[in-house]
Amino acid sequence: MTVPPTAPSSGQPGDPALARDGRPTRLERLTEHGQLAQDDGLAHGDGLARDGLDWLGPEPEEPTDAELFGLCPDLLAGPPDGSDAWLADLSAPELEALAEAWAAANLAGAGPIGAGFTRDLPTETAEGFACGGPLDLLEPGRVLAGFVADACGAGLRQLPDDHLVGLLLASRRLSAWQAGIELAAIAELDARRRKTTPRSTSATYDHITAEVAAALVLASHPAEELL
Repeated sequence: MTVPPTAPSSGQPGDPALARDGRPTRLERLTEHGQLAQDDGLAHGDGLARDGLDWLGPEPEEPTDAELFGLCPDLLAGPPDGSDAWLADLSAPELEALAEAWAAANLAGAGPIGAGFTRDLPTETAEGFACGGPLDLLEPGRVLAGFVADACGAGLRQLPDDHLVGLLLASRRLSAWQAGIELAAIAELDARRRKTTPRSTSATYDHITAEVAAALVLASHPAEELL
């Protein structure tokens, strides 16, 4: 429905340019105070005011493709066109059959996708070291180390791919846990040696480095990185 243009206000009751309570509308007040020029269009009820909207800002601009990227519906994922326009006339079962035929012709011999690539995909069952299983979510510690030892003792060949990858990730969590314990032990040893030394000097540091290197069977430079 189109709203007729706003007529100039006479200030008298019953004037169509007045609000329902007898006061001028916002558009009329702005016009009277010179904040809107007559040729702005809005003073005559044009633009958005003509549609009954109280919008006095700039005219909205159409968003760009970059601003709409990722929104639904995706402008870049419309119906097929060009040489593929005939696909739009196929039904869902026909498209599925066509996709299966294409996969059979082009993906033959490709083999299954490795479990390491599909680790984040949901599975029907989640047990043991499988993705989302209890051992896959278990924090590193003595309990997890025990299950890893049991799996290794029973033999890795009997583990399905998903469980084997889960065991690999569990061993990485245990390695990080043990590395933290190693650094904590070195820090405690360093603190004890400095307490027994009246004055810490470069010789004190060299002595601690040599002790850590001898204990871990490392060269001096790797031992310095641990301190």
